[in-house]
Amino acid sequence: MMVDLGFFSGMASARWLRRRISRWQRPRWQRPRRQWVRRQWGRLHGQWPLTRPGCGVAVCGVALMAVFPICGWLECLAAGMTLLSLTAGALLMTVGRLPLAAGLTVSSTRVAVGGRVTVGLEAGNPGRHPSSAAVCAIGMAGDWHQVHVPGLAAGGTHRVTRVIVAQRRGRLTVGPAAMIRGDPVGLAVRKRRLAPAVAVTVHPRIVTLPRPIPQSVSRAGNRGDGWTGRGEGMELRELREYGPGDDARRIHWPSSLRLGVPVLRVAEAGHDGALALALDTTSNHYAAAEEFELAVSVYASLGVRWLRGGRPLHAAASPGAGLWRASRMAASPGVTSWEAGRTMAFLDACSVIVPADGVPATGPPPFAAQVLVVGSRREAVTCGDVPMLIQVRTGARTAVSGRAHGVLLTVGGLEELPKVLAGVLAVHGSRP
Repeated sequence: MMVDLGFFSGMASARWLRRRISRWQRPRWQRPRRQWVRRQWGRLHGQWPLTRPGCGVAVCGVALMAVFPICGWLECLAAGMTLLSLTAGALLMTVGRLPLAAGLTVSSTRVAVGGRVTVGLEAGNPGRHPSSAAVCAIGMAGDWHQVHVPGLAAGGTHRVTRVIVAQRRGRLTVGPAAMIRGDPVGLAVRKRRLAPAVAVTVHPRIVTLPRPIPQSVSRAGNRGDGWTGRGEGMELRELREYGPGDDARRIHWPSSLRLGVPVLRVAEAGHDGALALALDTTSNHYAAAEEFELAVSVYASLGVRWLRGGRPLHAAASPGAGLWRASRMAASPGVTSWEAGRTMAFLDACSVIVPADGVPATGPPPFAAQVLVVGSRREAVTCGDVPMLIQVRTGARTAVSGRAHGVLLTVGGLEELPKVLAGVLAVHGSRP
């Protein structure tokens, strides 16, 4: 039986040709040879021990050795051999085992500005042979800090602690921890990662407020005029004792005469007791970075005090903030609703607030946020009918003044916020 081998060879040739065509029709970066080169380069780049100064020294040494046969200068030969010897010695010092294992811990993953974070490195020798002294590096605040680990016996451990101070608000990355081996000059360094990085959230500075924002202020944004009166869907829920800053028109006189002390009716249809708090983050509205940080601290202090009081919060920090309709603030873009008691989550959000370039919206709606924090360069007339407008001005004197539809607070320092709120209680409570 005769077999036509030409038929099978033709099929094999056609199959090979189709593979070649499909391979060359791929993009250049997807071709197998280029992918292999990229993988090898990535491995070499990740394990390449020479630093940039080391590469410079090696290149200079090779260049001097290449110039010597041309010009015949012995100085070039001597300098080239010296530089190449330094490079070879640096590479030899990176050879050896990196046997240590380590874990990285922090005292707290949340800290306020100015707080201290204790970073601990627990190094151990999991091998069966003693290890020599080693140098470990910990990344802290964008810089590498070296710690020395002595020689450890088999199964031995050693703990090293460092304390860092949170200088600014935001996210602080501690780590990773790595074991390094290299020469004293820094021409060659070999690293092995021991522990991953840990994120530490730096909260803004806050101050403890003795009392939350008055109820009349928190509800003025939802009603517009501060009081709806009877016959408008109001339903009596409970009574509470009258306090400074409360609206005298809400006193329940029959119960007050019966109890002997003034009490207020707590009733409002569709009101969940939430506060609409806003922060203007437009960078042009603040004179300096310190003033913006003061505004964030005031914003955070007010929100934390309200959440700790057991009430929900609608908060927003964006350019031109404060121009939302308060009754629909929870559904507005850029507004986050916080349930009562979620102070840590709210502070986490405050830690990542950054100034932005933006233009406030024109033509403010009929209702604004109940409390708005702005910078010293924003005019009060552009803030709408805000029941409580807080303007931060670094170094200015504390002042409380009345507006057409609320009060204006001027805060020069975070420590003055409790005092200025005590003043607004009297001013707002005296208004009809």
